[in-house]
Amino acid sequence: MTASDRAASFQSLGYSGKDVHHVRVIVFPAIDVENGALVERHKIFIGALNGDYSTTMATDYIFMTGHLDWRFEEFTLGGRAWEGVAVFPLDGAVQTRFGDSDRKSVIMTNDCTKFYTHRYQMVMRNINTGELIATDPSTQSGNETPDLP
Repeated sequence: MTASDRAASFQSLGYSGKDVHHVRVIVFPAIDVENGALVERHKIFIGALNGDYSTTMATDYIFMTGHLDWRFEEFTLGGRAWEGVAVFPLDGAVQTRFGDSDRKSVIMTNDCTKFYTHRYQMVMRNINTGELIATDPSTQSGNETPDLP
C-alpha cells in the first residue's frame, strides 16, 4: 500500500490525510570537556526519548521552543541553506521551513514517499549572547543500535 493509498483510506474515515506532531524543544545549561577543562554551554533537549520519530503517513513535525532567549537558526550544511533543521539524505521526502517570523518554530514535513531513516541536525542561537548550539537527535537510533541485555 502506498502513502497515498494509506492517506485515502484514512480520509474515507474522515481523517484530513496528514498527521501533526508538536515537539517541544528545550535548552538547558550543560558541561562539556574542552582541552582538559570543563566548559559551560547549553544543549538542546527534544521532547521525546532521543529525538527519533517514525511515521508511515504524511506528517508535519512542528518543533517549538518557548524560550524567550533562543530561536532556531538558518545555517548552511551540505551546500544548502536550512531553516532550523537540516535533513539527509536529500531525496525530496522531507522538507523544513520556519513556522513563524520569530523563528520559535520549525515545521518538518515528511511526505512518506521514502521509508528509511532520515538524519536531521538542529541549530539554535541565543539572541542575547549569540551562542550557537547544535544537536543531532538521531545518532543513537534504536533502529541501528542493538538493545542492551
